[in-house]
Amino acid sequence: MEPENLNTEEQGIDVESEEWGSNLHRVTPLSKYLAMALFVIIPFIGGWIGYNYAPEKVVEVEKVVYLEIQNSSHNDISESVKEMAEDETEHIEATNKVGDAAVEVFSCTTVENAYPHSCFKLIDAQSGVVMVEQMTALAREQGLFSGERTALINTIYESYDGSKIYFMVGIPGSSACCSLVEFNVNTKRFTARSDLHKSVVESIFSSSSRYIASAFNEGVDFKIADLELGEIIYEEVISEGNLQSTGCSMFGFGVDIEFSIYENKVVYGIFEEEKADDDCDYRLIERKSYQIPR
Repeated sequence: MEPENLNTEEQGIDVESEEWGSNLHRVTPLSKYLAMALFVIIPFIGGWIGYNYAPEKVVEVEKVVYLEIQNSSHNDISESVKEMAEDETEHIEATNKVGDAAVEVFSCTTVENAYPHSCFKLIDAQSGVVMVEQMTALAREQGLFSGERTALINTIYESYDGSKIYFMVGIPGSSACCSLVEFNVNTKRFTARSDLHKSVVESIFSSSSRYIASAFNEGVDFKIADLELGEIIYEEVISEGNLQSTGCSMFGFGVDIEFSIYENKVVYGIFEEEKADDDCDYRLIERKSYQIPR
């Protein structure tokens, strides 16, 4: 009799375990609602944890540097700033090295120009020997200008071989600016270059100041100059309209001329000659471009 009881008990245990397993896997309304609640709540809980306990924000910045390599036969043009003790008559501000020569810039006053302005001294970059003590005075001696306050204002461009330096001439600290002059390092002679640059409002420089786009002859003659060559490389006589874009600028004249970032293209606008009485700007006829040869 005992074996039969044991078998009966074992069978009872198996029946109970099967019923418990089936209840565990059974889909009930309660299990549905519980799963739905977890499905909705868990993403919000994860987002809250990530927002409060995430590490500090890290920003990655990609920096791209464009390096333009010039011909190795050209002398490098570099600029260095010198800090020196203050002096009542002279304070060196900067040195622009140009091939074997260098132009030192310093604040000064002279007999010819009693107003504070920038003076320029030409020196030998290798030996430090002064080649021209006062370049403004030299330009005045050569008849480049005669006004009491007129002076060299700043350097614009230096040729690669160091033989030419371009300056702007005008009255320091005023709107009476600017004329372009060329200085020949070998001959120590200044030359006015009004053929390459028209005026501060009618001429636009490229970013390196090597190229100048200008509106000559009341805006009907468009020219592009290359200061490295010292000559005009492109000229267009406009038959319809002109380059004047507005009549409301400080000097009553404005142009719409722009160089590309790599200085290989010039874009310029041509406008109608007449405009409405109540309008400052002239109507655009067309926008043209010129590809600078390399």
